[in-house]
Amino acid sequence: MNRARKTGILGGTFDPVHLGHLRAAEEAAEALGLDELVFIPSATPPHRPNAPRASAEDRLEMARLAVAGRPGFSVSGLEVARGGASYSVETLAALEQERPGEERWFLVGTDAFLDIHAWRDWARLFSLAHFAVMTRPGPDPELAGLGAVERYMKDRLAKAKIFVPAKDEGWTHVETGRRLVFTPIRSLDISATLVRSLLAENRSVRYLVPDAVLDYIEHRKLYGKSPGSRERQKGIHPD
Repeated sequence: MNRARKTGILGGTFDPVHLGHLRAAEEAAEALGLDELVFIPSATPPHRPNAPRASAEDRLEMARLAVAGRPGFSVSGLEVARGGASYSVETLAALEQERPGEERWFLVGTDAFLDIHAWRDWARLFSLAHFAVMTRPGPDPELAGLGAVERYMKDRLAKAKIFVPAKDEGWTHVETGRRLVFTPIRSLDISATLVRSLLAENRSVRYLVPDAVLDYIEHRKLYGKSPGSRERQKGIHPD
């Protein structure tokens, strides 16, 4: 029998998408043995205090440019097309209808996971996909973020009888048998905030974002001040 197609879902604001996003996706896809990893830019992130700097359409196009040519990576405009606040539970439910029969994995960082009880209909999320919590590698569970996540699992999700420890590793969802595992990801010291800040100061972001994304940012004059000339972005002139 053919096994189910194994798909990962990585949502986010991607304002803009950068190499830290891509490297995390690459390592998660490899660790989980994914057939496809789908980036889903949000329309309006409900838990972000400030609105994204770039429009949803621009962020969607930058994500498409970032993964172009990489087999196994794709981008969905599902949340952008839906508009309004982007809730993961609605997105996963829609994917369940649109792409039935897949083994779907929802990728989330440790900080976001520890706040998941604030998400809309959060307990239902675990019935719609397997979860891969991306932690930092290393022997120290606390530095890896694993210690806090394990405590969260035991103190909230296990006590609420949502998850039980799996026999091999990770956790098992009580109602559906879906899995929750920990996936160590190397953390590149890159953030969208850093990229936007550098661009606002007319400083280079070369090697922090894909070249095609930088070209798009320059063409669209995104993120405050003009990103600067092509020569400056290439590093021909020092900062």
